[in-house]
Amino acid sequence: MKNLNRKDLSKISREDLELNERDREYGPIIIRKVVTTLVKHGLLNINDMDRSDVLGETLKLIEDMDFKFVLDYKENILEHARKFRMNNEIQLSYLLYATWFEHWINEMISILAGRKDLNDKEIYEIIRNISIRGKYTWLLKLFEFEEIDEGHLKLIFKLIELRNGFVHYKWNEKNDDLKDKETIVMENIEETVEYLMDIENKYIYNNSKEKLLYI
Repeated sequence: MKNLNRKDLSKISREDLELNERDREYGPIIIRKVVTTLVKHGLLNINDMDRSDVLGETLKLIEDMDFKFVLDYKENILEHARKFRMNNEIQLSYLLYATWFEHWINEMISILAGRKDLNDKEIYEIIRNISIRGKYTWLLKLFEFEEIDEGHLKLIFKLIELRNGFVHYKWNEKNDDLKDKETIVMENIEETVEYLMDIENKYIYNNSKEKLLYI
């Protein structure tokens, strides 16, 4: 973007103004994304820093750093899962909730494995070859991550079972047992989502997730 000062004001075009507006809008978002990435990969602890200190340390860290850009769909997936739930489109809702739980655990494994200095190929093999049940149980123990509460685990696995039954539909009758299972899962799903987010904040973000909103 051009370096604009008072002498340049008469020469500013509409395009300049629009670009300047875009920079103000997206600049803080980009900064926040970079800081968030450093925090969740264990490279930066912002708890005792003000914003100026955070930005200064971030600049030092990224000076010689290579960035790999990865799309994170979790927020969008969760948003749509909730919309389908509110509209009583149960099957589509638990399809997306189950996808969110898979994305969540895969990201946790990726971050934790990276902190153990595993390379990209090794991380890919872990995520690809270990079942979701294994990821949520014994694999987290190997990474010294908090053991997931048994009640929440049961709900996650019930949800995965429902999702698989929907995706690989066998044209079986929808009986009362299935309806009861759907009801139980949908009534408790948000509590489990919140529980996992709290764990993520504690073990991945070092309880700084809220502070990151104001960077």
